[in-house]
Amino acid sequence: MDSVTIFDNALEMMETDMRFDSRDMVKVAHYYYNIGLNQQEIADKFSMSRQRVNRLLKKALAEGVVEIRVRGYNNSNAMLESELESKLNLREALVVDSNDLSTLSATSIRYLKGIVQEGWNIGVSHGTTIARLCEAPAAKEKHDIRIVQLTGGMNTINISSRPDEITIKFARIFGGEPHVLFAPAIPDNPGLRKLIMEESQYKEIQKLYSNIQVSVVSVGALTETNMLLQVGSLNKADFDMLLGKNCVGDVLLRFIDIEGRIVDPQINERVMSIPVEDYMKIGLRVGVAYGAEKVRAITAAINGGFINVLITDSDTAKLLVEARDSGLV
Repeated sequence: MDSVTIFDNALEMMETDMRFDSRDMVKVAHYYYNIGLNQQEIADKFSMSRQRVNRLLKKALAEGVVEIRVRGYNNSNAMLESELESKLNLREALVVDSNDLSTLSATSIRYLKGIVQEGWNIGVSHGTTIARLCEAPAAKEKHDIRIVQLTGGMNTINISSRPDEITIKFARIFGGEPHVLFAPAIPDNPGLRKLIMEESQYKEIQKLYSNIQVSVVSVGALTETNMLLQVGSLNKADFDMLLGKNCVGDVLLRFIDIEGRIVDPQINERVMSIPVEDYMKIGLRVGVAYGAEKVRAITAAINGGFINVLITDSDTAKLLVEARDSGLV
């Protein structure tokens, strides 16, 4: 141990039992926060140990000598986002005000454009919420980005909600290349699914499934208004059967219970969707969903690992936190 270290240690031991002087706190805080000196520079200037400077700064914060304010904090949803991330074990949460849902789409696209890189593959699902994201303007330049359809098609008169249409529009927004899946969402005949998977077109998209960096999906609640039931992709008999197995909703046509477990192997074997094992390898699994009726389904999707980034509104965020705090989910 060199002489400088011995001196510092001795000085620290002497200072440990010294009473903190308010004048020292103010002086150290001034040079640190107002002048911009670092802790070592302050220690050298006033012949203190760096450890004493650190303790004085902490004391200044604890006693209110120094107050740190984050501008705009009261007008943001930072606290809600932090609660969602910690209590639901999310990688990230983005919360928009419920009285301005028009920002949900803009926030989602801005988030995606902030993380997507050249050479990336983006997987997208179906649904009216995801369709609203497609209202964003098209990119002015072409990029080395591929947009991949994650679920089979649906026979809906609302063309904008179809997964193939969403895939094409997302490609325009990101200046990328669309890769659509020409297959029904849930074929009645399991044999048809096997035949489709043998087609060269499907094998090409399957290669992309194993190399997706970010996915954007919606969450469906298992209610009478579920899109799959409305468009006939899910029949009433299967709907009733799923309810009887405590299904709360679906992600990517995977019907799950509150723990995020797939509830029925037979339906799961019929669906045309990215294989679960490939999906779970995607680093960023973004869910865009909101509404009181979807709280249990969103929770299930998070519990099952289908979502690790959530974009939602403040009312839904509060309900998710309350449900978790109360132990209901």
